[in-house]
Amino acid sequence: MTHKEKALDLIHSFYYALPNNGSQEGINSTTRRYQEGVRCALIAVDELLYAIEHLDGYDAEILRIEYKKVKLEIEKRDDSKTTN
Repeated sequence: MTHKEKALDLIHSFYYALPNNGSQEGINSTTRRYQEGVRCALIAVDELLYAIEHLDGYDAEILRIEYKKVKLEIEKRDDSKTTN
């Protein structure tokens, strides 16, 4: 799985767990839920990176690098950084 695919997989996992009203407007809109899914995915990756920081060895470094790339892919989809 590529970094982009993993990022989208995480975002979609949270997005589909969140309620939405099927419209593009309002508090439960699909657009807002998608952005919440993005923020949840970022939190999850940050938690993974925090846990990885306490590991030693070559495997830990590979995980650290891989999830930093996943985080960058998720951040590309974070509209809150450009709209606020």
